[in-house]
Amino acid sequence: MLETLYRTNDPDTSRSAAASVEPHLTQIQAQVLHLIKLAGPSGLTDEELSRQYGTFGSTARTRRAELAQKGLVVEAKQRRRLQSGQQGRVWISQEHAKGFQPCLL
Repeated sequence: MLETLYRTNDPDTSRSAAASVEPHLTQIQAQVLHLIKLAGPSGLTDEELSRQYGTFGSTARTRRAELAQKGLVVEAKQRRRLQSGQQGRVWISQEHAKGFQPCLL
């Protein structure tokens, strides 16, 4: 499971952080976090996340919300257009948020 929480070229500190976080994440949370990390600093909206995870409805969105409560993902200041035409929040991993100010609700 740890391989989903860090990239092969990440430093040892990232691997250690993954090891300390991994036991506290469900399998779905770890998969959602992995997708958000793969998106890099451009992040994902909940709609994009659900599409990439292969679900419709709230499965990925709920896991992303749990990750946000744990401080592992944060809302970026940017918004992106959703299929509905409305603007959706973009979520990035905490490691990509360095230098970003999170949007506080």
